[in-house]
Amino acid sequence: MTTSSNNAVEVIEIASSGWRLRDRSRQESDSRGLLGFVEADGNGFDAVWLTPAITHEHFDTLEAALQTASSLCNQQSQR
Repeated sequence: MTTSSNNAVEVIEIASSGWRLRDRSRQESDSRGLLGFVEADGNGFDAVWLTPAITHEHFDTLEAALQTASSLCNQQSQR
């Protein structure tokens, strides 16, 4: 299943409660387009970001994680 958030982020379901997030402005073969992964944990959503540095963040909603992913796309496009 593939969905999107404001056309900047490609959301690809990789498990029943996990998603891979990609920057749509990058080609599929460009590893810089991989933003990170989000997993539902029963208390919200845990994200592991791969850009600009490897970090971990917790969100109450999936939409909040997708908004952060969209912001990361915007930051990457300004580089």
